[in-house]
Amino acid sequence: MKIRSAVLSDATALTEINADVLGYAFSLTKTQVALQKVLHTNDIILVAEQEERILGYNHAEH
Repeated sequence: MKIRSAVLSDATALTEINADVLGYAFSLTKTQVALQKVLHTNDIILVAEQEERILGYNHAEH
């Protein structure tokens, strides 16, 4: 398993995790917009990835 910083192309996986695991009904477009905003702040979003599949993520506000 690899832990790395999130990138905008992770939005699809994050949208799926939000819906399937967390029960959030955010569209891909809303997730992309939100992720883009966060990536331009001092916040940290890390993803756990295994075999090129994102298994989870964590967002820490700074």
